[in-house]
Amino acid sequence: MAAAGHVARLGTAAALMLTVAAAGGIAAARVTDHHLETVVTGSMQPQIPVGALVVTERVAASRLRPGDVIAFAQPCNPNRTIVHRIVLRAFDGAGNVDVTTKGDANPGPDHWPTACNASDTTGTLVLPASASADRVVYILGWVGVGLDAGRRAALVGLIALGLGATLTLGYREVRRYRFSRTLRYA
Repeated sequence: MAAAGHVARLGTAAALMLTVAAAGGIAAARVTDHHLETVVTGSMQPQIPVGALVVTERVAASRLRPGDVIAFAQPCNPNRTIVHRIVLRAFDGAGNVDVTTKGDANPGPDHWPTACNASDTTGTLVLPASASADRVVYILGWVGVGLDAGRRAALVGLIALGLGATLTLGYREVRRYRFSRTLRYA
């Protein structure tokens, strides 16, 4: 029985150390203006597997080069982040940076719509000359899955903690009310 308690304490200590390390890494990324993205599709395999965490740094769009992997909001769906490689870069007459992207595992380059309500597509993303972009600098395989699971577990834990506290306080108040009424009529 003592061995089981010891193993449980070691497991708790290991989980706590992992949590502190993850929180420290996330805080360091925020302080240094890096961003974290979890890869959810296989379009960049085998270099970036599904579930990998990519760390990006902000760079001027003009510094992007073919071969760079970037993270960007999908045109017309800004809630979805795409992580693809730049296969071609050009500058237009207005100084904008036009990049053609492709997932390594995809057969051809991406074809983004020219406008959100248009049916015609172009293979380029147009980034204003003054814009910045998120270039991938580190790939941490499968770490994203763990962080996402930890985030969900933390949310469930907070909800359970809040519910438990509410029920405990509510029960205490009901008992206090009943006790005060018992004293009043005794």
